[in-house]
Amino acid sequence: MYKVRKETVIKYGALLLIVLAIMFLTRKYFVGAVQDGFNDANTEFEEVFLDEAVIEQSLALRQPMFSLSLLVKNSGNGTETAQMELWNQDCTRLLKTEEVNIPISGGEETILVWNVSDADFTDLTEVVLKISGGKNPEQVAVCVQKEEEGLSYKQNGNEMDFHIRMTVVYTFVRYWGLFIFSGIILLLLGAVCIYAWEHRLKVEKTFAAIALIAGIGMAIINPLGQEPDGWNHFIRAMDVSYGNVLAPFINNAHEGGYNRVPVNMMGDIQFKVIEAFSDEGGEYVKHLTEIKFSKESVLAKGECGYTSLFYFPQALGTLIGRLLNLNVFACMALGRIMNLLCYITLTYWAIKKLPIYRNLMAAVALLPLTIYQAASYSYDAMLNGLCFLFVGLCFHYAYGEMEKPLNWKNVIWLGVILALLFLCKYVYVCLGLLAFLIPKKKFSSRKDYWKSFGIALIPIVFILTLYGINFSVASSKAAVSMGETAEAAEFGMTQLDYVKSNPFAVIKVLGKSVKTYFNMYVFQLNILGWLRYPLDVLQTIVPCFLVAVACLDTINIRQKVRAWHKLVFAAAGGITIALSMLGLYLLDTVANPVGVATVSGYQSRYAIPCLVILLGIFTSGKMENRIEHFSVKVIGGMVIFLAYALLMLVNACY
Repeated sequence: MYKVRKETVIKYGALLLIVLAIMFLTRKYFVGAVQDGFNDANTEFEEVFLDEAVIEQSLALRQPMFSLSLLVKNSGNGTETAQMELWNQDCTRLLKTEEVNIPISGGEETILVWNVSDADFTDLTEVVLKISGGKNPEQVAVCVQKEEEGLSYKQNGNEMDFHIRMTVVYTFVRYWGLFIFSGIILLLLGAVCIYAWEHRLKVEKTFAAIALIAGIGMAIINPLGQEPDGWNHFIRAMDVSYGNVLAPFINNAHEGGYNRVPVNMMGDIQFKVIEAFSDEGGEYVKHLTEIKFSKESVLAKGECGYTSLFYFPQALGTLIGRLLNLNVFACMALGRIMNLLCYITLTYWAIKKLPIYRNLMAAVALLPLTIYQAASYSYDAMLNGLCFLFVGLCFHYAYGEMEKPLNWKNVIWLGVILALLFLCKYVYVCLGLLAFLIPKKKFSSRKDYWKSFGIALIPIVFILTLYGINFSVASSKAAVSMGETAEAAEFGMTQLDYVKSNPFAVIKVLGKSVKTYFNMYVFQLNILGWLRYPLDVLQTIVPCFLVAVACLDTINIRQKVRAWHKLVFAAAGGITIALSMLGLYLLDTVANPVGVATVSGYQSRYAIPCLVILLGIFTSGKMENRIEHFSVKVIGGMVIFLAYALLMLVNACY
């Protein structure tokens, strides 16, 4: 009979207490609000000082109000006041009046919260907020924004095209289900670390367990479509789930330029990008749980330039959800989890194959941003997994101990993976430079070496024949058409023409971009969503942690990784990133006008597949790592970062 050790009980008991303490301290993250927001970042902002104006703002009510949160400024040297009044629609009944304090803000925007829960809103559908000067009104300003139809705002009795920048809070909602779910996720993450510590669990197995738990957490917590291009990914996966499984070679389910979707998908879902820290996620998710996809489908105008293969996992989950008649939220969660499982499978085998840098790859594969992408509808999940697997196989063949000589049956897998990478994002075929690390001595003869790599090129040639020519033509046309901007007219050329005529200038552009935006690229490694959810302290800590892991992950590299190998690492990673930036420079001439000095629009998530080899440059065979349980400590650090990211995701979306 198995006897439970006392130390184990103590460890898991302590973990439970720690998780309970964390959940208690973060309980405010699980309280949302039913509210209306009036603070549009795309409009012009102004400020109205109260010594010159009496402000009236009409507000339509959905239900009785709890509080009003206004943006104000106090440019004085101490606390100032303003007179707040709340009236019924025709200003015949005063609902509440109060002189409120406005703390010193040094002329910066500050939030003024006015509790109006004690006002009588019986039978009211509209109210009027009046704000006038109190103590030192010349020091107090109310922040307003431009509005196209200025019918609800008055200043000194005159209607103007403004609206007070404010939030109307009706009631608060406690997300108990989300609170309990998040606590269970944190508890499981910690439990896996303890188990891995006690049982010397292998890196790849620990990675798989952590990625699965944290990924499911993100898949369920993150509202639909919040990942970059999330709505497009969702539509493509839906199209594949209806049988369009051969794009871009053949649109076998319908004609090109269309996507097949449920009849009610474009209208009922009401897709929206959640404004960070606005409490919009709760209502949005609740809406998605209340609707189901129609049984009938329709062809909607869309994109046909994607590769179906990279949406197979998401499409399978979506199809299962539709067949079971689940609501939209459940279908979305299934699609995300299937995508996550695909990523975990590919990365598991990548880490398992690695003879070196296993801890470094596990750390990169467990980045909050990496797991966020894996647990979404984005094709970056499979792309990252395939890139990791390619690196793992190359390093396995180059540095691993082989029981028998390599042959074409081994190497052809490299060709297959590179062909798949080309189908998704062609620039990642530059990782193929890592194949030069594989020495000829690993083969039975020099002839067998060249024969094997010749055969490995067959999948790439096959894909190029089917897809490459049309892809190049389409890219050129896109570059030319997008280059027809005002800047192009001024220069008398398109961006493609500019690059052809100034090839050395492009090198300067890429170099200046890296120099100018390097800090931003580092910080972006820890920003989720459409660059809307910054992970605060992780923006500095995580990059430092990754570099430390890279420097310390020296297991088995002595006399294996040489200086010229690191040059190959730098070339493969650097050229891949440079071509990604060049692609944006050529194709997105809205963000990158002709002849611009730096590249705009590049995001750090594009570089995730290259991080392992680029960080591997920092390792040294002269350093010996004697840290006990190093693998568990590395993954334990990533668990802390993932736990923090999960809580921040809740805070940002709900």
